[in-house]
Amino acid sequence: MGPSRLYEYYDAIDDFCIRLRARHLDAWADQLTSAKSGGSTSGEILSTTGAALRALVDQETDPDLRDEASRLLSECDVLWRT
Repeated sequence: MGPSRLYEYYDAIDDFCIRLRARHLDAWADQLTSAKSGGSTSGEILSTTGAALRALVDQETDPDLRDEASRLLSECDVLWRT
């Protein structure tokens, strides 16, 4: 996995958290932020952010947020496999 692609994913998670907070969905933003900052390896971060994104896709009712979370989850899956 290329470091720049991984860091782009991390930046996208941060941007998504800003969107979530703007919509007063702080719990989702907190969960993703904790997942990203709590990992000690890229694999751990991908695993925990992926789980948080999967939960968001399954539970969030806003289609725009679900679509964005799905896109990020797809990127997470690609990074995990590389």
